[in-house]
Amino acid sequence: MGPLLEFIENPSLIPDVHCSVAAMVNENGDRDWAQFSSILPPSLVLRIAAIKPPFESDLEGVPGWRWDPLHSFSVRSAYSSLTGAAHVVDSEDKGWSLIGKFKGSPLVRSFLWLVYWDSILTNHERVQRFLTSDASFSYCGTVVEDTLHVFRDCPATTTIWSTVIKPELMGEFCSLDTRKWLHMNLDGGCRFPRNPLHWDIMFGYILWNLWCQRNTRIFDADLVHHESILVRCSRMVSEVIASNTQQFAGLVATSPGQGPHRLRRWVLPPEGWVTCNADGSFRAVSGGATCGGVLRNHHGEWIVGFAKGIGICSAIEDELWGIYECLKYAWDLGITRIRMESDCKQWEVRLLVINRESNKVADALANLAWSLSFGFHDFVDPSSIVSGLVMADLPG
Repeated sequence: MGPLLEFIENPSLIPDVHCSVAAMVNENGDRDWAQFSSILPPSLVLRIAAIKPPFESDLEGVPGWRWDPLHSFSVRSAYSSLTGAAHVVDSEDKGWSLIGKFKGSPLVRSFLWLVYWDSILTNHERVQRFLTSDASFSYCGTVVEDTLHVFRDCPATTTIWSTVIKPELMGEFCSLDTRKWLHMNLDGGCRFPRNPLHWDIMFGYILWNLWCQRNTRIFDADLVHHESILVRCSRMVSEVIASNTQQFAGLVATSPGQGPHRLRRWVLPPEGWVTCNADGSFRAVSGGATCGGVLRNHHGEWIVGFAKGIGICSAIEDELWGIYECLKYAWDLGITRIRMESDCKQWEVRLLVINRESNKVADALANLAWSLSFGFHDFVDPSSIVSGLVMADLPG
């Protein structure tokens, strides 16, 4: 967000613009929302509310370099601050965050990074590096073989793309520059393909196989592939999806003699354990978020529940807040055997992936928070809104 002084609408309302963080906290250790609300816009107050406040047990604060987002000194950030050059973090970093999410093999992911930076050794790139003086490609007769020619603009390559791209969008598909082209096809929700399912993975593997085919024509012209590029890419995508599913299965509950499945109703924890259910409620239009949670013992009996208004944050932060509040509550109650997973050596935690049908109580509490005053509310007894759901979760 940056320094809060930049957002203060009327600085004259502040007694001391250099007041410490401690001065903005009340006697209970919570942020003093009355002070915040009197000097900052409501939307900014809600964004601050969604940031976990510091605790005495947290690490001590350390000085940081203000001209770098990570507060670490670097010559580059110092130079940028002195010369007024572009910020140290620019759009270049977005390429890695995009390609880093690619679900295919690490080899193809690294290859896509080279494509993004036009660092693939096409003949044009080889000329730039003084490895050759000829930028042409004899296979199709092009004068300059650059990145886009190899992967999209070569007539043979365009024929392949025309099989999987919607005809009415083919012109736009072939008119984008390299980075825009990669962003639009790897970022999910792409509108170009005829079949959008797993298109980001399919697109990456098409590029990879086009490059392999190009190199085969040069270095191993006698090699004959028994699969077309699209058939080979479809097979590779299926293998990637199967592999990712198997890895995800480790987080999914299983029954003896059966494959992985998602639980469709709440299940009692083992004796001596406590099940912690958490959920978030997120409204995309406003960005507002709430969360709720419930702790129950191995008899299915209510221990405690809570509902909390968070503020403005992302959907994933909303869910994480629910988990955080549940674990914090359990810790404060001295409960050390919980069905969630953590590498904390002071308690045993297991995390189960369940369906919404199994999480109805936490879901109801998260939605209840919308009707309550802003902040954290705990319930020693089930409220009338969730008592029926608690009874329905009991066995028998």
